[in-house]
Amino acid sequence: MGKGKIFKTGLFGFRKKSVLAYVDSLAKNYSDELAAKEEELTRLRAENKQLSEQNAEYAKQVGSMQSEREYIANAIILAEQEAQRLLEDARKDVDVRRAELEKSLEEDTARAKQARAELTAMHEKARSIVKEYEDKLAELAAE
Repeated sequence: MGKGKIFKTGLFGFRKKSVLAYVDSLAKNYSDELAAKEEELTRLRAENKQLSEQNAEYAKQVGSMQSEREYIANAIILAEQEAQRLLEDARKDVDVRRAELEKSLEEDTARAKQARAELTAMHEKARSIVKEYEDKLAELAAE
């Protein structure tokens, strides 16, 4: 029954049954609509509760991920610092070792030069001794 309902008329006005039927129809329609709205409201509240719980869980996960992200970022920074320190230590060790090897090379080169000089001196002395003996032998042979 819609707007503009025309009631049947009787002797003293509208027929009571017709009006009551219309009022009952309106009450039933209102009651049905109210029940549907309450059902929808219940469903929406349940959905809202579920979404709120889901949102809280996501917020918790985001917080956890953010903590993990910060932990990983700090770990990377520490690893980079440690790697830098290790590289610096290795460079220092290389520089020290290089200096030691250069000094050792210089010492070995100096000893080799000295040994060569001694060997040359011994060679010259041996030559002079041989020459001396050759000269003495030649004198003795000439006599």
